[in-house]
Amino acid sequence: MDKKKEYKVKAKALALQNGFDQVSYYGEWNDYLAYTASRKEDEGRCIGYPRFILVKDGVATLAPYTQSTDIMGMTSMPKRIFRDTAIISSLFR
Repeated sequence: MDKKKEYKVKAKALALQNGFDQVSYYGEWNDYLAYTASRKEDEGRCIGYPRFILVKDGVATLAPYTQSTDIMGMTSMPKRIFRDTAIISSLFR
């Protein structure tokens, strides 16, 4: 069995233990194979970031939500922008 299929089985087992019933391969991230976990009944609905399961060396772990943006390759907004926005918006109150 190839690594991607073998790791998907491990990801699915962890997903089932955590209330999810399906996983989809997302890609590679920091030497992990990343899978998204979801529930079939929620198909078509999306609120927030996906829940990721990371598999490496045959071990599957549920990634914390705070890691989702890193896995998706997104960068967070610099804190300075938030501070400047707060200052500007306070001028219009």
